[in-house]
This record gives sequence, structure tokens and C-alpha cells, in this order.
Amino acid sequence: MGIGTGSGRGGTRRGAGRPKGVKIKRRPARFRAADAGQQLPLDYMLQVLNDASPPIERRDRMAVAAAPYLHARLNAITSPDARS
Repeated sequence: MGIGTGSGRGGTRRGAGRPKGVKIKRRPARFRAADAGQQLPLDYMLQVLNDASPPIERRDRMAVAAAPYLHARLNAITSPDARS
């Protein structure tokens, strides 16, 4: 019969899983950091990128570092021609 109790035929089980309406207890890191008054690395990179006072080389490095978090890679997107 296998592990557990039951008929071994699958299907739904009454009472299994998370109850409806229950919220997730664990909050994402961006919300926990905001609650603690901290700044996330991406927010810092964008702040440096949008500030005109740092040297352009530093702003360029921040743009390169932040780009993967803000824009999808071109090879990750399939074109309509490649689907068929």
C-alpha cells in the first residue's frame, strides 16, 4: 500500500494543504529591510545612478551592476519566428 494511510489511488484529501485565507508569515527581504530602515543594494545602486555628483565611471559601473535586476536578458526572450 505504500507510505501513509489511504487507498493508494491518489486524489484530493480533505483538510490537506494551507487553509484558505491564511497569509504567508515570512515577508520578502525588501519589506523586512524597509521595516528596519535599511536600504537594499539595488536601491543604493539606483540612488548612485540617478545622482549627478559621482563621477561618470562610478555611475556606469552601477548601471551595469543594476541592469540584470531591472531588464530581461535578450536571449531569454523567444521571438515569434523561433517558436515554430
